Amino acid sequence: MKRKPFLKQFRFIFPIGLAILLISSPTSAQNIYSVDVVTPNYIEANTILSAIKGDDHYETINLPFTFTFFKQDYNSAWVSTNGFLSFTRGSLASSNTSLPTPDLPNGAIYAFWDDLNVDAPTASVRTETLGTEPNKQFVIEWRNVKFFGDPPSTTRRIDFEIVLHQNGVILLQYRNIDTNDGREMGNSATVGVENEKGDSAVQATLASFKDGQLALRFAQGPRSVPVDIKPRHCPNRLNVDSDGVLHVAILGTSDLDVTTIDPKTVTMGGVAVLSKQKDPWTTKKKTKIVASKLCHQGWIHEDVGTPYEPFDGKTDPHQCNNKGPDGHLDMVLKFDTQAIADSLGDVEDEEAITLQLRGQLLDGTEIAGEDVVIVKKEKHHGGHHKGHDKDRDHGHDKDKKDH
Repeated sequence: MKRKPFLKQFRFIFPIGLAILLISSPTSAQNIYSVDVVTPNYIEANTILSAIKGDDHYETINLPFTFTFFKQDYNSAWVSTNGFLSFTRGSLASSNTSLPTPDLPNGAIYAFWDDLNVDAPTASVRTETLGTEPNKQFVIEWRNVKFFGDPPSTTRRIDFEIVLHQNGVILLQYRNIDTNDGREMGNSATVGVENEKGDSAVQATLASFKDGQLALRFAQGPRSVPVDIKPRHCPNRLNVDSDGVLHVAILGTSDLDVTTIDPKTVTMGGVAVLSKQKDPWTTKKKTKIVASKLCHQGWIHEDVGTPYEPFDGKTDPHQCNNKGPDGHLDMVLKFDTQAIADSLGDVEDEEAITLQLRGQLLDGTEIAGEDVVIVKKEKHHGGHHKGHDKDRDHGHDKDKKDH
C-alpha cells in the first residue's frame, strides 16, 4: 500500500454539531458569500473525466460559460481528486485546513476536501452541462469515491457534487452519506468557498443530513432565513384596516442561531420593529397597553414555529404551515400594522402579497426572508387601502392580535 508523508496523516477536524462559520477579513466582507441549507435535488452527471483518477491528482477543465467567483471571472478550473475545484491553479493538497488560509489551494470551492481516492472504474469524476443561456448549470460530480487508506472492497463510499449556476450561485450536494459514520459526515473534511488571495472565506460543516442527503447553497447576497408571519396560522390573513400589531417570527434552525440576529437592523418594507416607547396595542377609541412580556420590547426569543421550505421564492399563500414549536429558538418581532400598511400602494381585498424582511446578523452579514399574506379589508371601508406608493413586495401588515 502506498504510504503517505507523516504530516499528511493529520487533518483539521470539525465538530459535527457546528453549523456554519462565516469567516472573512474586514476589508473583504463585502465579497462574502451567504450559505443556506436547501432541499437536495442531486444531479447525476454523465461525462466521465477519465484523466482525473487515483490518489492526489488534478486536471484542468474548460467551463461551458464564464463563471463569476468572488467578483472575478473564470473560464476554466482545476478539478482535484481530493474533493475541491480551484479557479487559480492545480493543487495536490490532501491535508485539509480551516479557511481562509493563504496556503494553496486558493480561489477554490471545497465540496469535500479530504484525502480521497478516485479508484476507477469503481469511482469517477464526472461533468454535465444543463439548461440554456442565460440559465446554464455545470455539474462536477465525485461519484462513489473512497477515503485514502480504505481497501478497494470498502463499502464506505460517498457521492457529492458542485453545481455552478451561470448567475454565480454555487450548490454543493451530497447523497449516500452514512450518518452513523463521522468521516462520511465530514468530521475530517473542509467545506466552503475561498477567494483568490486566501484572506476571505465562508466555511460550513455538514450537520443537517436527511436520509443521507444534504444541499448547501452559496450566493453573493443576503443569507436566506425562514420567516413566519403570524406563527401557527396558514394561510396568513393581513387585516389592513386594523390598528394592531403584527407578529413576525424569524425561525431558528440547526444552521441559524437567532440570538446572532441584531433586531435593531430588522425591517419589513422599510418599517422598523416596534420600540419600547412605541409599543402599545391600540384600538380606534383608545390606546391600551397590554400586560404582556411582548410589551416590554419589540421582540422576544421563543420557540413558536417550524420553517416551511423553500425559504424564498414564495408566491402562493398556502406555502406555509401551522405547525408549532420545533425545538429551535425563534425571534418573534412586533411591527406596527398601520405603518406597514401605509408603506404599500393600493391593495385589493383577498390579494396575495409577498412580504419581504431584511436585517443583519451581529457580525454584519445581511439576511433576508419572506412570507405570503392574503389581504383582508373591512367591508364597511370599501375601495382600496391607500398607502404610500412603495414596493409592494417589501412589506405589508395590519392585524390586531396575531401571535
